[in-house]
Amino acid sequence: MTDEKVRAWVSEGHVCVRGIQRYLGYTDGNRFTLVQARTLAGMLWRDGDEKGAAVVNAAADELEAVDPLAEVRQRGGDVFVPKGWVGIVLELHAALVAVDPSIQYRQIKEKFGELRVYHSSDATEARELIRAAEAKSLATCESCGNAGVMHRSEHGWYRTLCPSCAGEHEQGYTVVKQR
Repeated sequence: MTDEKVRAWVSEGHVCVRGIQRYLGYTDGNRFTLVQARTLAGMLWRDGDEKGAAVVNAAADELEAVDPLAEVRQRGGDVFVPKGWVGIVLELHAALVAVDPSIQYRQIKEKFGELRVYHSSDATEARELIRAAEAKSLATCESCGNAGVMHRSEHGWYRTLCPSCAGEHEQGYTVVKQR
C-alpha cells in the first residue's frame, strides 16, 4: 500500500473509519487507531491535500466519539473492556498517566469476572492504583456499571453482574459467596 493510493482514495471523499480500516487491510483484531488517523491527516495536510486531511480528521473525530477508550488504546496493547467498566478504566488511565506519563499497556481485559491490567510501569503507586481499580471492578456490574457482585454461570463462566443483568443473560448465573 503506497501513501499515494491512500491519499488518492481519501481525496475522493471515500473515507469513514471502517472504510479506512478495510482499505488499509486492517481486521477487527488490528484496529485503525486515533493516532494513525491523525498521522494520516497530518501527512495529507503537509502534502497540500487539505480536503483529504479534513475528511480523515472527521473520521478520527468519529472514531473518538464512538470509542471512549481511544486515548487508552493509544498506549498500545489489546483493550477489551466491558461497557460497565469503561468509567473505571478511564479513571484509572488518568491516574496512571499522572504517576507514569510513559506507561504502556500490554493488555486490559476482564478475566474471571475481574478487571485485569497488564502494563509497563515499575512505579509502586501504579500497581496500587491498578489493585484499587481491580477491586472496584469486583463491585461493579460489567454490563451496566451499577453495583454488582461475582456470579458464576451454569457453564462455569465468572462475571461481575448486578441482579438485573444476571437475569437478562439467561445463563443460570448464581451469586458466588465471597471468602
